[in-house]
Amino acid sequence: MSHLFVFKGPVPHEAAFEASPQVAAFYADLLRRYPGLEDLPDDKVDDSVWAMTPDESERLIALNFAWPEAERVAKEVPKLARKHGLALMDPQSGLIVRP
Repeated sequence: MSHLFVFKGPVPHEAAFEASPQVAAFYADLLRRYPGLEDLPDDKVDDSVWAMTPDESERLIALNFAWPEAERVAKEVPKLARKHGLALMDPQSGLIVRP
């Protein structure tokens, strides 16, 4: 499993985790592209990119990808975050990508 966090940014800044329509729009785009586990037929759940469906939020989206899709999807998420002007953090590496 792989984890990424997407939020308003910039970091460090106390407003980085304020509610943002950009975060909500990112979430909607993400789930259109990669449907949540509960939206998949039972026979497709094991093929999902998700280890668990992200919780909807306007502040922070925590992404938990299932292997073997994690590497492929983790390359697409920064593009989508940039499209919405959001920051992205990989807690495994400590990498923060700013908008």
